[in-house]
Amino acid sequence: MDRLKRNNDEFMFLRKELRARRVLTQNLLVKFLDILYEFLSDYGSSIAKPMAWMGAILVLGTIIFCKAGLNFGTSLLFSLSNMFPFLPIGKDFIDKKELSHLSSPAEAFSIAQMVAGPILLFLLILAVRNMFKIR
Repeated sequence: MDRLKRNNDEFMFLRKELRARRVLTQNLLVKFLDILYEFLSDYGSSIAKPMAWMGAILVLGTIIFCKAGLNFGTSLLFSLSNMFPFLPIGKDFIDKKELSHLSSPAEAFSIAQMVAGPILLFLLILAVRNMFKIR
C-alpha cells in the first residue's frame, strides 16, 4: 500500500490489525494497554480524543482543587502546572502555604494529572503527526 500512496487505507488496516492482535494475545497487561490506547486516541488517529481527555482532566482538577479550598484562578493554574509539569506555567505564582492544606484525594488527583498530562500530550502529538503523514 505504501507504493500506491494509500496512507488512509494503510492506517485503517493497521488499526484493524491491532484490534485483531488484542483478541489473540494472552498477556493481560498488553490487552489493557491496547484497550487504553484505542480508548484514549483511537490508535493515534484521533486528535479530538486526547484533547477532550486533557480538557476533562483539567476541568475536573480545577473543580477538585476549588473544593479543597483554593480559589478558582489558583486551582486552574495549579491544574495546568500539574498537567504540564515540564513547563514553568505557574509554580512561582502559587503560594506553597495554600497547597499544604490540600486533602489526600486532591493530592492523589494532582499526581494523576502529572502522569496523565504528558501521556495525553504525547498521544495528541502522535495524532497530529499521523494526520500529516496520511495527507
